[in-house]
Amino acid sequence: MTRDELKKYNGKNGQKAYVAYKGKVYDVTDSTLWQNGEHEQMHQAGRDLTDAMKAAPHGAGVFKGFKEVGELEESKEQSAQSQSAPATLNALYKRFHPHPMSVHFPIALHLFAAFFNLLFLFDKSQTWEQLVFYSLSISTLMGVFAMITGIMSWKINYAFSASKIFKQKLYLSILTLGLGIVALIIYFADTDAVYEISGWGVVYHAIVFVTALTVIMLGYLGGIIAWGSKSASGGAKGATKRKEQSAQNLTVQNRKRERYTFAPQNTATALQLPSLPLQSMNAPGSRKPFKELNIQIGGPAGAGINTVERLVSEALKAQKLCHFITSEFMSRVRGGSNTTFIRIAEDAVAAPLWQADIFIALDEQAYEHSRSRVKDAVVITDKNNKIAAKNLIKIPVKESVKDLGSLYENSFAFGFLCAYIGIDERNGKHAVKTLFKDKNEQNNLKAFDLGFRAFSEKSDFNLRSFAQNQGEGGYLSGNESIGFGFLSGGVNFISSYPMSPSTGVFTFLAGMGKTFPLVLEQAEDEIAALNMVIGAWYAGGRGLTTTSGGGFSLMSEALSLAGMSETPALVYLAQRPGPATGLATRTEQGDLNLALHAGHGNFPRLILAPGDSEEATLLAHYGADFADYFQIPVIYMADQFFADSIRYAPKLDFDALPEQNFITPSKRNYRRYADTDSGLSPRAIPGYGEGIVRATSGEHSQNGQITEDYEIRNQDNAKRARKLQTLREHALAPQVTEGENSVALVGWGSTKSVIAEVAAKLGLSAVHFYWLYPLNEKHLEPLKAYDKLIVVENNDNGQFQDLLRLHGIRCHAFIGKADGFCFFSDELRDRVNEHLYAKEDSHG
Repeated sequence: MTRDELKKYNGKNGQKAYVAYKGKVYDVTDSTLWQNGEHEQMHQAGRDLTDAMKAAPHGAGVFKGFKEVGELEESKEQSAQSQSAPATLNALYKRFHPHPMSVHFPIALHLFAAFFNLLFLFDKSQTWEQLVFYSLSISTLMGVFAMITGIMSWKINYAFSASKIFKQKLYLSILTLGLGIVALIIYFADTDAVYEISGWGVVYHAIVFVTALTVIMLGYLGGIIAWGSKSASGGAKGATKRKEQSAQNLTVQNRKRERYTFAPQNTATALQLPSLPLQSMNAPGSRKPFKELNIQIGGPAGAGINTVERLVSEALKAQKLCHFITSEFMSRVRGGSNTTFIRIAEDAVAAPLWQADIFIALDEQAYEHSRSRVKDAVVITDKNNKIAAKNLIKIPVKESVKDLGSLYENSFAFGFLCAYIGIDERNGKHAVKTLFKDKNEQNNLKAFDLGFRAFSEKSDFNLRSFAQNQGEGGYLSGNESIGFGFLSGGVNFISSYPMSPSTGVFTFLAGMGKTFPLVLEQAEDEIAALNMVIGAWYAGGRGLTTTSGGGFSLMSEALSLAGMSETPALVYLAQRPGPATGLATRTEQGDLNLALHAGHGNFPRLILAPGDSEEATLLAHYGADFADYFQIPVIYMADQFFADSIRYAPKLDFDALPEQNFITPSKRNYRRYADTDSGLSPRAIPGYGEGIVRATSGEHSQNGQITEDYEIRNQDNAKRARKLQTLREHALAPQVTEGENSVALVGWGSTKSVIAEVAAKLGLSAVHFYWLYPLNEKHLEPLKAYDKLIVVENNDNGQFQDLLRLHGIRCHAFIGKADGFCFFSDELRDRVNEHLYAKEDSHG
């Protein structure tokens, strides 16, 4: 690999840590000595250490334990330079490291002196007294050399850093040396005093013990400077401490600079667009029939439905069966009636079914709530529940676990379900152990065993006959897929006010704060949240806010501020049914018009909406780049159904995703709003370069001065229009899967998978939009070739259909849904069939 490629493997933000030595590249990622891509705060991963090794206290043998992953390409000039390193005083000092050698002996001798002094106090032997004296004398004398070498290390390695820890170490060193000298003066002035209970004698013995404590503290502080707050084995706190110290201590290359200088890495001048993964569309559930099983679990909030859901998912993963999980729940902490939908199949599926094969009713109300979707289902419930169903199985749940307690009813029900549908017992126990590790694991295993043994009859369902079909990926919720995308896109500042269903991403990112360099703030309201995000981008960070419809409404003024000041902003808008509070925990694609028209005045914006796990991650990653490059607000839209559902996520190579940064250094005559053909002005940040960086909410001249000149106003309007056109030219085309006839189902965002599945089963074409605005009319032209377009949206007024019509696209039919549920595959199939041979409806 080249040196530029090597730089990418710097051990930061989840990257691997590679170093090069004499043309060989080694992987040091897992080494405890290279935490966060840094070794002893002196060497960074992603670099060639050939020259540095000449000044190291160890030989090249240290690389024998690391995996060789490649060879380093370098020019002859570079190779020649690496062969000759001047033996400067600094290089010699780093090679022999005299400070560690000079401090170990005085520390040990101070401790010996304290130990011998303790023996002397119990046995006033002259031998102990002499050992105390000689240990203290030699340690004090050697302390002088330890201080000299310590100051040299302070200068050479840390550029006389003014950090608190270095000052503490200096003060303790002076105190230790001074106390040692005082003790020796007392000893020479009156040796007999050490045998007596007198003032000077007490001071002498006290100094011996105190200096033992001070050298321990000195050793501890030295360890923190070298290794972080934990030992070399490291840990989250140790890595964090080292990050803090690295920020406090200037690097060797910049040690003579008096102020911090921003130096963005991977700065680009042209936007690198997403590659193939976003240009393809898989259709889960082809026309070829496959086995599948639809399980639904219903019960009140607080009854542990989520626990059973997680147990089933973990067991299915162990059995390598494809599955998809989503939920509908009421906006209450306890009570009501919630439902989990678990679809198991031989093929990848990412949409739920309305009609259940098996329904587990945790109480009577759950059955009544779900009666319409369990007509022919096998209903499993406790024998004490009064439920009258056609296919009813009653089991003694409460009775069987009464000795264990009601807490274990769900593990019993899970055990029975495993036996009933053919989940292997070992996989079921694996799920229990995984979920309840260190948390009543044994009792939950007992309850599982009781439930598994409770089923003894023959079942019509047997998952053991299902073909296993799982790739190298895993199962993630929409919140997790989105969160990973924002992290890989460089988001390092998050400010939000909690609001379902957006809070899932906010809490996920908060949980990643120990692993990634993130600043998180729970703002006092949504207005403050987006203003903070704009401030973060202005300062050179990458900011994100998460919100839902009601909160986004409050952000309109700040959104306009981003548009006028041409400051990037990133907003995650998780949709739920309105108006107002509406159905706070349900789903709907009802906020597209809000995202399109929020804010006052006319300014460019970008709206994205993922349809599956892969898109969720990639669009979040690129969303941050789009905001940076175009200097606009980017609105990333999902909904409750997408956010909370668990679906298969293919393995992604995050190393292959580009790291793009479009901040430029300002020149002395820098113009923040320079008029360009593309409408994109060079964006600098304060302190990076020589020029003044202005930002304003008022109409402005090219250098950022507020103005009311009508000619400048017209020029700025034209500039914003050109930027919108540039954005439109970069638009990503919709994904199209051609069918067997000239009928296409058209959708956006979270309807992708259900549309793809239904289209595949009916032989129709499927068109999925994830880039919603601005649309490029070249991408819309192929839609005119279809005889019939059926637009499918999770709302009742066809918001995206209206947008298509504004671009001259004739939509022949519309299928909407706004009852708080997502689209179900069997439901949508029936509704599409109704339209296939029907006349054009009123929405056409």
